[in-house]
Amino acid sequence: MHKLGFAQKLWLPLVVSLVALLLVSVSAAWLSRQTRIDERKNDLNNIAHVGLSIVDEYAALAKSGAMSEADARKEALARLRDIRYGEDGYLLVIDSTPRMIMHPIKPATNGKLLADTADADGRHHYVCVTRRGTGSSRPALMSTISTLRSWRRSTCSAACSSCSRSCLHRSCG
Repeated sequence: MHKLGFAQKLWLPLVVSLVALLLVSVSAAWLSRQTRIDERKNDLNNIAHVGLSIVDEYAALAKSGAMSEADARKEALARLRDIRYGEDGYLLVIDSTPRMIMHPIKPATNGKLLADTADADGRHHYVCVTRRGTGSSRPALMSTISTLRSWRRSTCSAACSSCSRSCLHRSCG
């Protein structure tokens, strides 16, 4: 059996320590990334529920007869159009077709059918998000959709899941 020399005995603990430090650093970075992703998912969920609570409020007004359903929908959309969060986040409203009901940044898409809409990489986020993954095997968006079934409308917020920085995606299911 080979015996270690004096220099090797000095270097061995140093190398083992450096490898252990590297493993701990990589593990901490991974856990930090997962924590940020989980926090973003919670934030998206919360903001989508804020949008849904606004829609619920107007649906209740319409149901009670305080305002017509058409006026309630119009007012709810107007309030949702003005909501912003983070640096450049906003809410969208779509139906189950999927058809864009309200997009505050790209009003030209309002009323358009979104089933064939793809981004520059060819991903069909609207189909992917509304149908929970049937459009691609791994969606590039973290998204949250809150639905008011009686109006067949969904408020949604999304963020690019492949980004480590805070980049809010411009399209949502």
